[in-house]
Amino acid sequence: MFDVLRRQWPVLLAGLLLGVVSGIVFDLLERPAYTATAYTIVVPDKGGATTVDSAVSIAQGYGRLATNPSVVSGGLARRGIDVAPNELKKAVRASTSPEAPIIEIDGTWEQPLGAASLANGVAEQLTTYSGTLRPALGYRVLLFAGASPPTTRSDPSMLFHAALAGAAGLLTGGLVALLLGGAVKAPLRDRTRGRGNAQGSGEEDGEWEGSTEPGTLTAEESSHRVEELRRGLAEARAAERLRSRR
Repeated sequence: MFDVLRRQWPVLLAGLLLGVVSGIVFDLLERPAYTATAYTIVVPDKGGATTVDSAVSIAQGYGRLATNPSVVSGGLARRGIDVAPNELKKAVRASTSPEAPIIEIDGTWEQPLGAASLANGVAEQLTTYSGTLRPALGYRVLLFAGASPPTTRSDPSMLFHAALAGAAGLLTGGLVALLLGGAVKAPLRDRTRGRGNAQGSGEEDGEWEGSTEPGTLTAEESSHRVEELRRGLAEARAAERLRSRR
């Protein structure tokens, strides 16, 4: 197998180069992604009794509302961010801690400023929405730390795409090289077998050349056998004559 790959190295090189170029082109055509993070905290209302466990439970409930279009779409629209309802769960991700009533809100957008504005918009809308539920729940959501525009992309880099596509191209080139090697070897094996069969049949023909079919005698062998029979008959007659004289 390794001999075939060494002989077909141009195919491997072509597959590698094609994969790297494809990865670079994919990275250039793909929309960039930037992620910014904002933090909110759940606190008890003034004069209300509270425990850490209950505050954590309230924070987990508000965390699930962070991707609800009916809750946050209005605040995002006021910020000039138009996110389709079916895209909101892809652009916004909220997570909570089991030990502290803090909600972490990640906003992903094509531009750094858009990512920060998305995360801050969701956080501010949660604080506004919690005000309507404060009398019933006894808790409210406050902005703990606002999001700042990120300086680096959050999606895989061009180097990652090029390396991944290059590995896939190299693997594909290896498979093609093995297939080409097998396709070249097959006719050679067929020709070699054909020559061997021809030589074997020629040897068999040579063994039977000048002779008759098995089980038959040549003219020389037949005359020799007849002569032996005649000698045997003559000797038998001579022996009978001797016995009759006695």
